[in-house]
Amino acid sequence: MALKSKQKKEHTDKTVLFLYQYNLRKLKIALEKNCISKKQFNLISTELETQLDKGVQSSFEDIFDSFPSLLPLQEILPILNKELFKYNQIIIKLAQQFAKNTINQQLKLQKEDSVSIEQANKRLNNTFLEILKNLTNDYIASNQRNIDDILLESGFIQKSQLEFLHDSATHLEIKTKDRKFGEIAVKNEFTTQEIVNSALVEQTERYRKTSKNYIIGDILVERNHITPEIRDEILIIQNRVLEEDWEDTLKKVGESSIKEKEKNALFGAMILKERLLDEKQVVEALKIQARELEEYRKKKKDEESHPDNITIESEDTQNLKPRWIGDILVENFGLSERDRQRIVKKQMAFNIERINLKLGMNLSNAHIELFNEMEQYFNLSYSKDNIEAYIEVLKPIPGTMTKDNMIIWLYHKKIRYGRINNAITSLVTGKVGPGKKILLAKGDEPKLAQIKYKFHFDTQQAEKYVQTNNYENISKLVVSKGAKLITFEKDKGKSGLNVNHCFVAPPMITSIPIIKGKNVIRNENEFIASCDGIPHFSNKKVLSVSFRIHLNGDIFPENLSMNSSTGFDCDFDIQGSIQSGVVMECRKLKVSNIMGKIRTTDEVTVLHETLNGEVVSKGNIYLASVENSTVTGGKSIIIQPNSNNSDSGCTSYFVFLVFEGISATSQSTSLGISTDCPILVSS
Repeated sequence: MALKSKQKKEHTDKTVLFLYQYNLRKLKIALEKNCISKKQFNLISTELETQLDKGVQSSFEDIFDSFPSLLPLQEILPILNKELFKYNQIIIKLAQQFAKNTINQQLKLQKEDSVSIEQANKRLNNTFLEILKNLTNDYIASNQRNIDDILLESGFIQKSQLEFLHDSATHLEIKTKDRKFGEIAVKNEFTTQEIVNSALVEQTERYRKTSKNYIIGDILVERNHITPEIRDEILIIQNRVLEEDWEDTLKKVGESSIKEKEKNALFGAMILKERLLDEKQVVEALKIQARELEEYRKKKKDEESHPDNITIESEDTQNLKPRWIGDILVENFGLSERDRQRIVKKQMAFNIERINLKLGMNLSNAHIELFNEMEQYFNLSYSKDNIEAYIEVLKPIPGTMTKDNMIIWLYHKKIRYGRINNAITSLVTGKVGPGKKILLAKGDEPKLAQIKYKFHFDTQQAEKYVQTNNYENISKLVVSKGAKLITFEKDKGKSGLNVNHCFVAPPMITSIPIIKGKNVIRNENEFIASCDGIPHFSNKKVLSVSFRIHLNGDIFPENLSMNSSTGFDCDFDIQGSIQSGVVMECRKLKVSNIMGKIRTTDEVTVLHETLNGEVVSKGNIYLASVENSTVTGGKSIIIQPNSNNSDSGCTSYFVFLVFEGISATSQSTSLGISTDCPILVSS
């Protein structure tokens, strides 16, 4: 008994859910067909969700009637009936194909013969033909049922499959519209068919991965193949922009200050033509809008030049955003909302006419005759990539030609961006005679692609070393093995816009103009030192690291980053002294004098004095003069006086010698000490 109750509840819940989805489908149609506003849509959808949470669902008609502010239901029903019929036909075709694939797979797995499969498909086709027949009769009678109920009754579709069918239908509807979108874009040379095909493939891939629909216009904008304005214009022509959103669309129109002024001026002119406000009020409103725009741009420019390089607008700047001319006229001069909406529709109608001219659609015979006439007076030419357009006057221009004639013709000739108003004025006023050519429109040049470098070593110290062998800080001069020398990233540049309002891609740099020299490794987007040493970036862009370092001058503690021990796994040739207080580690060392502490992994050669110092080496040690110093060697220690420094025949040496733990006093002859002067070995 309890089980039956649970099954009944699940059945009721599914029934409520299907009715909710059916109601929501009708509601979306009403919104798309401008039968209700977004606000009304949100109110009704909230009511539908509230009822669903309670486990109930009224019919669409009952819910609609409960909102008295809506249009009469009788005015909307014919639209709903027609659109539902179109949608249901798509669902039927998808369901039939889906059911056919499922049945064939099941029968093949059951190893049924071809006759059984053929009979099953025949029953399937007959069932769906009957469904389609009944669906058509219901449409004629304006009494359509929920398609979900019909499919479930057929027995070929399961409840769990309905959501997939509806998602697929929505995707197909969008795909169909987007193919037409692509045709318009390609026909008007905004992009290529290859790019459109690629975007359609990406659209399908995104849907498969996310189950979300992305319109092709957004994908093309993301890829910088078309501008947002072109996307919106094609969507308007396709009736895919809600009438309620027309005003927002108008606000966005205008990539230049000229278009911004034209747009606002046209709205104001329509207000005057309708005699809704007087001329002084409209002029003052336009002045207010211009001031607000100037203040906003100034504030934004100040923020962009700020040293912190703020990328997001501050709240103060956002509050300064200029109002749309319609807002100013309503808020400051008493224009009614109803009149404002009426003017917006008229301006959009004018805008749609211009879009038709741009896209070469729905042209009247008068327009075609005008275009043919204009061709006799002008010749157009273009620079590379159509960044600039020039116009040559072929014969005297008649006084009857107007600026509007020129603009309409230029739309037809696909010169849609960067038009120079003064040039058009000069043409129609006869200031440009036959045989003369002038610049008519100028787009935006693309920003060249380049590779940005970041140096991770002190280039000034390195340059100073290369030129003079002088230095300020050894620790800054020498890099360690594995250290990053240069990292780089490709700056893709920025696309330009030509006079056809099409993107012009910047030239791309494909190779890295750095030559890898000695002791340098290339790893993806960086160059790395393969040994300790001094990096060098030559004028010919050769990057190398030298592990043999030649320095001129003495080394003091301040020449190192810290007084503590500093190790370098490279060779040093120092024409100077290692002064007291210096503790230095390296591989091989040749130095004039030592008064500090030295530790090496290879041989040490001191050309002159080792005084009050300490020498520790795993290699041979060659000394010229040693006094009050400690010398520890892993191999031979040879003290050979430098003849250039010896004034008398002999010099005394006071040195404590250690050799691999062997007593210096007992094994002195094996230390490799070679000198003609007496040596005092002290333990």
